[in-house]
This record gives sequence, C-alpha cells and structure tokens, in this order.
Amino acid sequence: MYTLHNFPYSQHARRVFVLLEQAQLHYNIAPIRQVEDPQLRPELQALNPKHQLITLETASQLLSESHSILRLICSEHQLNDWYPEDHQLRATIDQWLDWNQCQLSPLVSELLWQQLLTPSAKQRLTVSSIRAKLEPFIEHLTEQLWHQSYVAGKSMSIADLSIATNVHQLLIAGELKPSAPLQVWYEKVSQLPGFQRTLKPLAS
Repeated sequence: MYTLHNFPYSQHARRVFVLLEQAQLHYNIAPIRQVEDPQLRPELQALNPKHQLITLETASQLLSESHSILRLICSEHQLNDWYPEDHQLRATIDQWLDWNQCQLSPLVSELLWQQLLTPSAKQRLTVSSIRAKLEPFIEHLTEQLWHQSYVAGKSMSIADLSIATNVHQLLIAGELKPSAPLQVWYEKVSQLPGFQRTLKPLAS
C-alpha cells in the first residue's frame, strides 16, 4: 500500500491524490501539517532529503516529484488510459508534463506566494510582472484546447491532472478568467470524483 506524505494544499499532492482516487487504489495520507518551513523538520528531511513537500512511500522505495510519482503509479498498475503505452502519445504527455513543471508551475507558485506577502508598491510591481509572464502560457494552453478536448489528445491523461491542479490554484486566487475552451476543459477535469475530493484538505 502507498503512503502519500503531503502538504494538504499543495497542487503537486492534489494531482497524485486524484490519480489514486480515480484508479481506486489503496493508500494512506500522511499530512505535513505545519506551513512554517516544513521541509526542515527532521522527520521530513529523513523521509525526503530533497526537501519536497510530497513523497510517495512504497514497500520498497521513497519517491518525490509528483510527475515521477504519477508515472510510477501508472506503470505499476497498467493505467494505460492515463499514460498510454504508445510511444508517440506518451511523449506528447511527457512534453506537457515538462511544460507544466518547468514553465507554468514556477510562475503560478511565485504569483501565489507574492499574494501572501504584505502589500507594498514593490510587491504590486512584482505581481504585475508575473502576471505578464504568465499570460502567454495561458494563451498557449487555451490555443491547444481549441483544437482538441484534452492537452495531449482526445483522452484525458495525467498531463491534464497535472495542469488542472495549477489552473485550480489560479482560479481560487482570482488570477484567471478562463476563455471558453479552457473553462470547458477545466470543468471536465475538475468534475472527476477524485478531483472533487481534493477540494477538501488532503488530511484523511
């Protein structure tokens, strides 16, 4: 059985949680409850020297990085609907996972972090700068969804789960007014039973 060590409001944990729920796999949740520098707590540091806020514990391994965890779960349980064996389709999914991790996610995290800071003229300029950088990535995602139902093709994949958790963060922060294709896509992903469960803190 898996144990998912996570910070309850992390989008990285949410995407793993959704997959576990949708695949109806057995798992335990071990929440990291303290926001104040939780990476430095000794028990977490022993669990994950990389200081990530999400770790999957299996019978034989500790694995961090949400996308690596998603791929492992799909491979171990033959979840080919979520991560197909077709090499070209899998490469397309990987491409969108990398795009989310390397391009979209850092901007989303920085924007939300800046919103938590005490408002100041400098902070407002920083937020405006991040918004400007974020805009072309949202446009790119929207353009992709004009042409197809999901980011990697005709079927929902782990790439959709990953990107939707970041889009969710932007929506609840009031930082995104999605156009029609993005809204339709997000509603389809967010209506998954597993996704609906993540709208509550991942503590049970």
